[in-house]
Amino acid sequence: MLHLIFVSSLDGVVLDRIGNGDAMVFMESAVLRTLKSSISGKQLSRLLDYSKAYVLADQLAARGIGVDELVDGVEIINTVALVDLCVKHPVIHSWT
Repeated sequence: MLHLIFVSSLDGVVLDRIGNGDAMVFMESAVLRTLKSSISGKQLSRLLDYSKAYVLADQLAARGIGVDELVDGVEIINTVALVDLCVKHPVIHSWT
């Protein structure tokens, strides 16, 4: 399953629903959840043992976030890679 996560204010319940082999794409204000210093940083780090996390490069740039600020293992992608993920994962859930 592909989880499109848009909102940073969602609590840990969203991350609790990530399953083995799932992928997460953090967009809009949710990119703040991918920061090492975020409240969900440790939980996200544990999820990366069995799932994948992505963030859009332009979303990071718009917020002035550097690569070194991200949780280790979060991959930076572009829009083409996002489309590829949508094709690869036929089941998509949006968290807004």
